[in-house]
Formats: sequence, C-alpha cells, structure tokens
Amino acid sequence: MNQPPPQPLFRVPGQSGQTAFWPAVRRMEQAIHRNQRLFAGTECRILGGSLRFWRSRLRRWLRVELDRYARSLSLPPPSPPPEGPQELLIATGHQPGFHHGGIFVKYLLLDVLTRGRQALAVNLVADTDLPRDTALRFAWQTCDGWQAVRLETPGLRMDCPMEQQPPIDAEAWRRFAASLRRQEGPGQLTDALRHLADLLDGIIPQVDRPADLFVVLNHRLAEPLGVRWWDLPVSRLAESEAFGAFALDLLLRSSAVHDGYNQVLAGYRRRHRIRSARQPLADLGEARQDIIYREMPFWILRDRQGRRPLFVHDDNEQLILFDGRRELTRLPRRELTEPAGREDAAGPEGAVGLVELLRRRLADSGVVLRPRAVTLTAFARLFLADYFVHGIGAARYDQVTDDVIRRVYRLEPPAFAVATATVHLPYAPPTDPVQFRHAWDQARRHRRDLYYNPHRHITEPAGDPPEPRRSNIWRELLDRRAEWIRRSELLRRQGGRRQLRREAFEALHAVRDEMAAEIPQLIRRSERNIEIARDRCRMAAIAGDREYFFGLIPPDAWRRILERIARSAESDNPA
Repeated sequence: MNQPPPQPLFRVPGQSGQTAFWPAVRRMEQAIHRNQRLFAGTECRILGGSLRFWRSRLRRWLRVELDRYARSLSLPPPSPPPEGPQELLIATGHQPGFHHGGIFVKYLLLDVLTRGRQALAVNLVADTDLPRDTALRFAWQTCDGWQAVRLETPGLRMDCPMEQQPPIDAEAWRRFAASLRRQEGPGQLTDALRHLADLLDGIIPQVDRPADLFVVLNHRLAEPLGVRWWDLPVSRLAESEAFGAFALDLLLRSSAVHDGYNQVLAGYRRRHRIRSARQPLADLGEARQDIIYREMPFWILRDRQGRRPLFVHDDNEQLILFDGRRELTRLPRRELTEPAGREDAAGPEGAVGLVELLRRRLADSGVVLRPRAVTLTAFARLFLADYFVHGIGAARYDQVTDDVIRRVYRLEPPAFAVATATVHLPYAPPTDPVQFRHAWDQARRHRRDLYYNPHRHITEPAGDPPEPRRSNIWRELLDRRAEWIRRSELLRRQGGRRQLRREAFEALHAVRDEMAAEIPQLIRRSERNIEIARDRCRMAAIAGDREYFFGLIPPDAWRRILERIARSAESDNPA
C-alpha cells in the first residue's frame, strides 16, 4: 500500500531553485509497478464491464485523440503513441494559464519518468475548469521598492469555464503582446517579456481557443529543454466512452455515492481539524421540488450559460437528471441495468450502447457532462494513467479521492506522486519572508508593550538626556502606579466592595495613560518601525512570490533543475 504522507508534509519549498517530490523520484518506479499489478489483478467492474476492459478501450481511443489534438495545434508528436494497452502512461493535469514553476516542474518529472522507454507522458488540460487567473503577473524594483505588475489577458472571464471562453480576438492578443514589449524593467525581465511577445505573435494565427493558446505556449517554452509531452483537453476526455461508463455507473449508485462522498469529507475534516464546511471541497447538497434530487460530483455545461451542478433522483424505475433549475432527461433504469453484462456488445444492448444512450439524451437537452475535481482525478487514476502526478493543492484533496475510491469500488486506490518547486525571478534578491515577518511581528509587539506597559519603557532614552523635571515626573508616576497596585491587591485580598475595586482599576489605567503620554518619541519611533517592517515584508512578498510565470525564468535555470531530477532518479538524493 502506498499511503500518502500526513497533510502537513505537503509543503512548498522555501528557497528558490528547490524542488519537492513525494515519494522520492527513485521510489516512483516501485509505485508504478505496484499500480500496474493492481490494474492487472483487479476484479472491479464498472457498468457491467471490467476495469481492464474500459482501460483497454480508452487506451485505443486515446492513441487517436492525442495525435489528432497535437496535429490540430501543429505540434510535432513527442513520440509514436503506444501500440497496446499495456504500455506505460504517466499523466498530470492543470487548468490552462500562465503556469508558475511549481506546475511546470511536473512536466519535467514526466519527462524523466518516461525517458528512454515506450511510454506516454500526458497532460490533461483542464479546460472544464474556471481560469485560476486572467492576468500575467511579474515584478521589478523601482525607486520606491518592488512593484507588482498585472497585465490582464484579453477576453478571459473568471466566471466561465475555459472550454466556453469566447474565441481568441487576434487583434486584442496582438495588442497584449505589444504591451509586453513596452515594459521597461531589468534586462533579464525585458528580454523574457519580448521573447514571450514574439512567441505569442507566432501562436495567435494558429489557434482559436484561449486554452489551446496556452497549450502551444508551454510547448514553445519547453523546446530549448528538449522536454516533450502529449496534451488532451478534459472536454475531449469527457466525451470518451470510458468516461461515459464511469459517469453512468456512479449515477446508477447515486444514493451511495452522494452519502459516501459527504461522509468521506466529514472524516477528512475531523482528521485534519478543519472547521470550514467547504474545505477541502464542499459537500454534495440536495435540491427539493416535488421530489428530492441528490447532487452528484459532475458539472452540466450548457452553451454560453456556464456550468451547473448535476442532480439525480432515482425512484428505482428511472433516473431523473436535473440541473438545479429544470429537468434534463429521464433514463429508464431497467434499460440501463439489465443489458449491461456483455463486455463485447457493440449495440444498444451492451454497456457501450448504454453510454451512447446517456450521451444522446443529454445532447437532446442541449447539455454536456463534465467531471468535477474528485471525479476527474478518480477517472484519470483508475481508467487512464498508470501513475498520476499531482501538485500540492490537488494532492491534499485527492486524499479524499482515495477514500471515495475505497468506498465506491472496494478497491485500494492506485498510488499517485506529488511534485512542486519554488523558482523566483532571476533578478530578485534572495529573500527570507519568515525573517521579515518576524521583524514585523516584533515591531508590533513592541508598540503594544509601549501602550500596555509604559512603565517598562518610561526611563528609556528618547533622544536628549532627560531633564531633572522630567525625571521627577517619571518618578512620581511610577510611585503612583505602585501605590494603586498595592491598593488593588489589598482590596482583592480583603474582598473589598466592587465599586472600590473598579475605582482602583480605572485609576491604574489613568496612570498608565499618563505614562504613555510621557514617551511620545518612543511611540512615534515604534510606529515608524512598524511601517518600515511592514513595507519590507510586503516587498519581500512581491520579490519572492513563487507564482510568477515559469516562462520568465531563463531556460538554464530549468535545465539545471531537470538535470537534478534526472540524477535523483538514479540515487537516493533528493532533487
């Protein structure tokens, strides 16, 4: 069993150039072999067909689709697609966009794991997701300190899945490229932005979808490293027969899936002491009209109307699909379950025919079915890949996926890998954000102590030597404070009246305020120190942000990281 480490061990590297892999890269080969043995020996059945049957069918479909998609974008195929379902396939995935180094390092790892062998490295382009950001972000140092810059990409909407984004406006993207050339910063940044602009000018005429533009851009930037992989949009994967079988099988078990999913999330929150009902994922809800519909872990997409959750009502005679607003279709349960026992059936009486029935009924309603986070990674790990590589964020929630797989399929989940990196902009100075945050916290604690405990600081020098008169005032305030403390303690021990104790308390606070008024220079200095520490902390956060686009990092930096990963695959040393 390849259990993931406790959640706190999924940590982002702190220093630039550092990578983090779990398990160690050399140990991944063992995990791959364990997964292959699991798939070869499993008796798990989905919609009347074995898991091996659906994996084999998907692999044959995949060979065609990978080549078709690469050719549609004029991308040279990285290698001939494997000829049989037994060939190794290692996958990863992410939303299209300006990826940071922690995401790009997953492609480097795939290259190392598949290098020199009959294997496929596949990136699932999650175009069914909303964009993570709509801007290219970078930073440089000005006379006022570090400045963060955001250049909004044209036409992208945060509320719209990438597959439904408007087609590329070529002229608007050319203006975006021109704006990159106008940026004036450090030489390395200026050169990187101009190179990016040149690449975009060449890509814009080749593509229609924003998601495809980012796919081609990633390949162009990886070419100097000799790193290649295949891409497949999740929107295309969701149209495969295997995904339809996976989805329909879960719909037929809607009650168990709905309740089990929520129970798994509740257990995860208890283990990790999470109070938020939406972390790491939201529970599946219910929709109530004349009948109760259970939410399922799928999206329904309607052209130009965004995405909505899918709900199901199962009355043991039919499945009624609902999108939260209206009924979509009804599927007779008898027709879905009785003929599904023959794996070799090609017509409507076999498992493949049932999948076509679902697809056709949804198409008649003007919608398509798409996976959500858990169902996408569960499908990719069970039906598609021999080994899946996650980033840190997905690895955390995919521990939920593990428990869902165990509960729904009575199957020990296949192992996955975790990969990430921290790579700062090359012209950014080495920064230690922890050190700056500590200085800021210390300055705030000092200011708080000046207010609540001025007697500790009233004799601190604050510029010129104190005048004799000032020394007398301090001594008198300290004496009064000591006297009110003595009275307050005496009243407390003797059980004095509440009113008298309250007067002593207020008198003590009045003395404290008088003391604070006698150290204005110290307070002003402390407030200035807080401002300086806060600004330094903010500048360090800007300069040391790890989420700037990996294409702004020189290829030589990535080449060194790639070489370290390759060496670590042959030794026990971390990359």
